Amino acid sequence: MKDYISNFNNGSTRKQNLAYKSLAQRRYNYKDPAVRLALLKQIRSLITLTQKLRIMIYTRYADDFVILIIGIFHEAYKIRHNISKFLA
Repeated sequence: MKDYISNFNNGSTRKQNLAYKSLAQRRYNYKDPAVRLALLKQIRSLITLTQKLRIMIYTRYADDFVILIIGIFHEAYKIRHNISKFLA
């Protein structure tokens, strides 16, 4: 797992998305519910997976373990498949 984690991890913190931050501030300043809802829809439409941050954490307790992943879904699915194949 240590080798798997060291090969997977890339970066340590997320970059701030300036477009998100700007829209969130504008939404906070408006009091009109219709404008706030429109800004919320714009915020939700932003693509957030452009960052290359990938972090994996392995935690073991007694006879159980948990693997926490910050990354893209298909990478997490691939890791799950590889680990289940290894355990089988």
